[in-house]
Amino acid sequence: MLPSFSKRSGAPLTDNEKLMIINAHNYLSKVNFPEESHPKSTLRKRVAEALGVAESTVGCVVADWNKRNDGTFTKVACRN
Repeated sequence: MLPSFSKRSGAPLTDNEKLMIINAHNYLSKVNFPEESHPKSTLRKRVAEALGVAESTVGCVVADWNKRNDGTFTKVACRN
């Protein structure tokens, strides 16, 4: 796992940061990883590792995106 270069302060994510999570999630969902390279790695975990955020944050942002289904985010969707 690569080290995270920036540590979050706990401040709410901006819409651009949330969109980055969505874009990474969409991209990585289409990549076919060999079974042996990531035997127990979930899509959420891969996105979290790539962006240096918590898996729960990825899940929360993706759930909010899917729930709204209008291309926008809730002002404060995740409270981690």
